[in-house]
Amino acid sequence: MTNFAEKVVVKVTNVNDFSIGQVKDVEINSIIIPNDRIRNVNDSDIENLVDSIENNGLLSPIIIDEDKVLIAGYHRLLAYKKLNAVNITAKIVSRTANKKLIEIDENLIRNELSALDVVRCLALRKKIYEELYPETKAEEIKKSNMNNSKRKNFVPSRLPSFTKNTAEKLHKSQRAIQKYVKIGENIDNTIISIIKGTKIENNFKLLNRIAECKSVDEQFDEVDKILQESDNKQSKNGNKSNGSIIDFTANKIKINGKWNDIPESYHEELKMLLEKITESFKES
Repeated sequence: MTNFAEKVVVKVTNVNDFSIGQVKDVEINSIIIPNDRIRNVNDSDIENLVDSIENNGLLSPIIIDEDKVLIAGYHRLLAYKKLNAVNITAKIVSRTANKKLIEIDENLIRNELSALDVVRCLALRKKIYEELYPETKAEEIKKSNMNNSKRKNFVPSRLPSFTKNTAEKLHKSQRAIQKYVKIGENIDNTIISIIKGTKIENNFKLLNRIAECKSVDEQFDEVDKILQESDNKQSKNGNKSNGSIIDFTANKIKINGKWNDIPESYHEELKMLLEKITESFKES
């Protein structure tokens, strides 16, 4: 009987088939997992991958750098661990490669992300892309064309703008990419923890409503309004919860349906309380 490790291993005979770099079987326990990963672990995605790998093998190798630091493919790696595999096939890239850009592209192309994750990834991709290639910024392209239009033999930059590059990668219109990026850039980080796990997370239209608000307080109010609308639709008797919710990240508390700023004098106590709660879960 063929065991799992023999069945799913991807044999690579010609490393030149992969332009990104060499492809090798790497010991799973030797791979280093960075702490600043973009995407949170999704247990259902891991279970789906386990089934897929058992039936079809590893279709896409994970990506690591020369120091065996994981760049992309954490869910695939966890699926392999669940299957008690010893090695996993990995593409090796240079340690000087832009790892965040690679991770973002892997997530956008290979994963079914929530609407919130899509707009955040796209906003971050734009920031990184234009830092790497500042000449592709819209204002820089316009300035360059104006300065060089009268020069003979002028050759414009061959690098596409972020919008064009991303639209081609994702097979989306440039207008859609611009809209998603604007949403990702405008939603404040303090709002993210409130949106996570709600119906807003997977709804581009609702995310856009929040992004159009000019201030953080207005965004809080808009989130509250959307969630209240949802509660009213789901509740036949229209009863409202009078409970309180604390957002430790934003230092805000929701009382009777309204968000309020927590006085600064309580911030340290809240921080200590959160640490105690976190530790209690670790011990249980």
